[in-house]
Amino acid sequence: MKKTPLYEIYCKLGGKIIDFVDWQLPVKYAGILEEHRQVRSTADLFDISHMGRIMVEGKDAEYFLNKLLTNDITAEEDNQAVYSPMCYSHGGVVDDLLVYRFNQEKYLIVVNASNTEKDLAWFKENLEEKVEIKDI
Repeated sequence: MKKTPLYEIYCKLGGKIIDFVDWQLPVKYAGILEEHRQVRSTADLFDISHMGRIMVEGKDAEYFLNKLLTNDITAEEDNQAVYSPMCYSHGGVVDDLLVYRFNQEKYLIVVNASNTEKDLAWFKENLEEKVEIKDI
């Protein structure tokens, strides 16, 4: 089983650890209602170190992503993120993901851990000439 860099903190804080796609992750701490109130009144932290991360860069990165995603990423400014489904050409969903825009030519895509290979394959299958994709 894999552990994120925050695993020891999860345990120290009393997280109930479960197997989540071969990762040891906390499913809860104090309970859903208390945790919901805490998040709504202060803040929350989501550890993405177990998730897939794909860098999309190049002159046509924005155009390329906008073709594959259902949400318009051209509306985002630098250093903003957007949640979006990514669809196959027939309309079925490949995955839901987060898109972090560094600038018009550089994006970090965070995908579900179990879908990293599938998502990466779809990006590569639709690759544009002036776009580079890296599994990071």
